[in-house]
Amino acid sequence: LQITPGVASEEEAAAAAREMLAGFQAQDALQPFIRDFEVGLSIGVALFPSMSSDCNELMKLADIAMYHAKYNGKNNFAVYRPGMEGIMENNRLSIR
Repeated sequence: LQITPGVASEEEAAAAAREMLAGFQAQDALQPFIRDFEVGLSIGVALFPSMSSDCNELMKLADIAMYHAKYNGKNNFAVYRPGMEGIMENNRLSIR
């Protein structure tokens, strides 16, 4: 969970997510894990208060967006959109 004060729009949130992804990829200490174990970073974004003003609901929306990002490929992010819940229910992630 990361709370980023001052992010007022989806565009700013997307820029922050891209910056986090780039920072993750640039960490020298993580390179063996990224390479050998295919460790990646998936980010789900939900904005306060436009998407919800309730903390628990906001985390739920961000979690749904994160799983949407995971479903669409590693090292990705997604901003919550209404209807994502249905997409994820139809494409349940499975443990192999």
